[in-house]
Amino acid sequence: MQLGIKITKRNDGLITLTQLQLIDSIIHDPGLQSTNEIVCSTPAPSSILLHRDQNGLPFYKPFYYCSVIGKLNFLDVSIHI
Repeated sequence: MQLGIKITKRNDGLITLTQLQLIDSIIHDPGLQSTNEIVCSTPAPSSILLHRDQNGLPFYKPFYYCSVIGKLNFLDVSIHI
C-alpha cells in the first residue's frame, strides 16, 4: 500500500497533509462503508466506553484484523508530527 499523502499549499501559506486513501482503506477493508453513517465529532472523548449494540445485526464480514489495526496505528503515529 502506498502512503498516498496529498500535499496542499493553502492561500494563507500553510501546507496541509492528508491521507484520504489510507482512511478510505481503513473503512473499506472491514466493509464498514455504507450510506447509513452516523457522524460524530472527533476526536471522541477517551472517557467513553464502547459497548456492543444489543439490537444490531452480527458482523460476519471477513477481513484482515491485523492489517486494519496496523493501518490505524500508522495513521495515529503519522498525524502527530
